[in-house]
Amino acid sequence: MSGIAESISLLASTDPGVRRNAALQLYRAGRNAGDSAINAWLTGDAELAGLLMEQVLDLAELALKPRLRRVVVGIAVRPGNFQKIREANGSPRLAEIPPDQDAMEFELHCKGAELDILTTREPGGSGAIAKFLEKFGEG
Repeated sequence: MSGIAESISLLASTDPGVRRNAALQLYRAGRNAGDSAINAWLTGDAELAGLLMEQVLDLAELALKPRLRRVVVGIAVRPGNFQKIREANGSPRLAEIPPDQDAMEFELHCKGAELDILTTREPGGSGAIAKFLEKFGEG
C-alpha cells in the first residue's frame, strides 16, 4: 500500500490522533504537488498574487512574510471509502453540488490541514471524479 493510499485508509480510523496524522500527511503531499505550480503562477502575475497571498507576522524574525491564504487539498476516494471516512469523522455536512455534476464532497478540518474529500455518485461514469478514480485511483 502506498503512503497516499495508507493515509486515505487511516482517515477512517477510530482513533482521532491517527486520523489527524493521516490528514496532515495527505495535506503535505497535496501541497508539495501543487505549490511549485502555484508559485510559478504567482511569480508572473502580481494581480493574482495580491488575491491569493497575505502578509503574516513571522515571530521568529519579527517580520512580515507572504503566505498563501487558505489552501485546501482535494482528495478523491472511492464511494465506499468516502462513507467510511465521513462516518469516522462525525458525518460532516455534505457540500451542495448541482445534481448534474457527478460528485459528492465534504470538508475535513484539523489543525494544520484542510481537506476536501470527494467521490463520484456513479462509479465508472463520465464525471470528472469518476474518470480521475478510474485513471489514477484514489489520491
